Amino acid sequence: MPARINQFLAPYVATRDFGGVVLIARGSTPTYRHAFGMADYERNVLNRVDTRFMIGSISKGLTAATILSLRDDGLLDLHDPVSKYIPDYPRGNEITLQHLLLHHSGIPDWGSFPDAAEMQRRRSTLAEIVDWFKTKPLDFAPPPPGIERHRYSSSGYVLLADIVERITAKPFAAVVGERVLRPLHMSGTSSADARAIVPGRALGYMPAHDTTLLGNADWFDPSIMVGSGSFLSTADDLLRWALSSTMGRLSDAAGAPHAIAVDAGGDSLHPFVSEAGIVPGFGAIFRRYARDDVTIIVLNNINTGAIFEIANGLEAIVFGKPYNVRQAYVPVTLDDRRLLAFEGRYRRSSTDSVAVERLPDGLYIRFRSEPFHYPLFPLSDSTLFYRQGYGTVTGRNGSGGAFSTLVFSYGGPPLVYERLR
Repeated sequence: MPARINQFLAPYVATRDFGGVVLIARGSTPTYRHAFGMADYERNVLNRVDTRFMIGSISKGLTAATILSLRDDGLLDLHDPVSKYIPDYPRGNEITLQHLLLHHSGIPDWGSFPDAAEMQRRRSTLAEIVDWFKTKPLDFAPPPPGIERHRYSSSGYVLLADIVERITAKPFAAVVGERVLRPLHMSGTSSADARAIVPGRALGYMPAHDTTLLGNADWFDPSIMVGSGSFLSTADDLLRWALSSTMGRLSDAAGAPHAIAVDAGGDSLHPFVSEAGIVPGFGAIFRRYARDDVTIIVLNNINTGAIFEIANGLEAIVFGKPYNVRQAYVPVTLDDRRLLAFEGRYRRSSTDSVAVERLPDGLYIRFRSEPFHYPLFPLSDSTLFYRQGYGTVTGRNGSGGAFSTLVFSYGGPPLVYERLR
């Protein structure tokens, strides 16, 4: 199996769509563990199997586990309203902790705010972040018991971190350490701090417009992600987390159909639960196949969506299913007229918009109010390759030389964005 895995991963490593760590385990015993690429390209520091990577939204599972631990000790109830802990929070009497855990609160995701770009570059306290988003109108009214309404919101997990600090009178990271990390012996996991020196931490990278070159990832301060995406971890620590009963009970702890902070997938023979996270410069995913007692972990310090395609391929190899060795994408050169046909702003919903912009070295895409620009590589007159999402962007229904619709294809249902006039 190791030879097949190495052959499968080689094209992703060669084009620098992947550099990091892959760990596959049966039970607690790794059957494959290997590091690829560089932790620091400028200083020629190799990634190692114990390198620490930002894990993005996998951090939400650690936050959820901390909340459940506090509940077990009688310090909170999942049906408590937010107003019990933050009396002045708008409509806090309607929003419960369970709403926050399950993304049912209606609190808008902070990434959709017009001033998100400015906030991501600032060092902020929890109180400042909560004050920033608590004045925003809800996307929808918090549903009553028995009624579901779901919209992903990192803001809700920031709010949970604030509540943890109010209950315990301790820093959020310290409480996670006491209640989750130390009991599970996750010594390589910690909350990220832009100013701290962290031994073994990988730097984050993003693709440049040359398909084999990289640039430094756009800088952000992880303080804005406290509770929702601020942790660093290692492959071995994520294996400990994936195997723990603490992670395992997130699927039913709220007594609701949706799991807390984890997703479900796979087929009837090999179902899994999974957590994944992407932040500028990093991607992380683990899948736990409890029926097979198998865990797959992929950590990447290059900001592409290749981790999902890689996880799918590793699953196929482990379980003896067909898989494809990736074929290199070959960009083409487009003239100015064809490049300009893509340029503009497009919207899928009131909270989901993109801008395609032409910069001196090529086309870039920017999502919502994010400050980060991601390169697009032309594959034909009407199709672009988007490395961060590891899928295609196709222009359709052009008139007057410009496309009126962009269709994003990442392997799931296509996402259709209409040009804003």
